[in-house]
Amino acid sequence: MLSISRAKRNCSALVSAVRDRIIDTLRLALFSRGIYILNMTTTLQAWGNSQGVRLPKALLASLRLESGADVEIELTPKKDAIIVRPAKSPSRVR
Repeated sequence: MLSISRAKRNCSALVSAVRDRIIDTLRLALFSRGIYILNMTTTLQAWGNSQGVRLPKALLASLRLESGADVEIELTPKKDAIIVRPAKSPSRVR
């Protein structure tokens, strides 16, 4: 049987997780309507021997990107941010 304090911690963690999920959903809804929220939190995840960040569907759609698209990645001069942008199409020589 759970102690009251443990039950309170579990409930608090659940409320926090639900709140965070609602906030993320609202941010995506606003973003998809052209209202930009500059701070969005996601989790760095291990993928094989690399690390990756999942990008929200609304963000990708606004950049006209889909899975498999080429992107350019840039580290800012202060090394405090990473910029991801659609890759420029290579010019075709005829």
